[in-house]
Amino acid sequence: MADTLKTQLERLHSLEERADALEIKVEKKEFIGAKVRILREFYVQDPLAYAVAGEKDSYKIKIQFIEDKYSTFLKRALMPKKDEAFDTEVLRVLGSMNGVGEYRTCVGYPLYSEQVTTIGIRKSIRCIDLLALGAGSIFGLVGSLLAYGTPECYRTAMECYEHVTESAFLASFASMMLPMFYGMAKFNHCVSMSAFLDNLRDAAQKTDEFLRKNYV
Repeated sequence: MADTLKTQLERLHSLEERADALEIKVEKKEFIGAKVRILREFYVQDPLAYAVAGEKDSYKIKIQFIEDKYSTFLKRALMPKKDEAFDTEVLRVLGSMNGVGEYRTCVGYPLYSEQVTTIGIRKSIRCIDLLALGAGSIFGLVGSLLAYGTPECYRTAMECYEHVTESAFLASFASMMLPMFYGMAKFNHCVSMSAFLDNLRDAAQKTDEFLRKNYV
């Protein structure tokens, strides 16, 4: 993975501090010139970041279309339609923010676009559905064995009644586990998306501020 803009500037700053500590004579203008070169090279490769740095654009505004698409719990819970145009813009905006690298201050890891692209979310929800199907098959099998398993001979009718009653209860409980499991998986997915969007907003704000302090 290529160094982010922030990593490059931090490395330059660290070099300047070491030179001062070792009393190595390096003109201040050399470090200023190096910083300007780093910024200009980066901005040539990332026009969006340059526009943000010059206050002609804003990541906080750029991510609004993502927030609007997943603005409610229901929108986060349901499987979205495949939208290539939306996904392309997500990759462009988040890719630019990751290139700047200010996300480390906010979340400590890259902003994974798969968490909000329609393709990424469809894969996540499909995985949840498959897990639910597998769990449902297991719970259904357990329920069937409990409800319809052939009991051994019982000495009294009461013992047989108690066995059937207990088996029916256990079978019902096993069947109830499927919707509970599926609901918990769905809820966790939505909570995870909500947390990602909160982090994204924070990262966008801080990235705007960082770039505007480093405009050339």
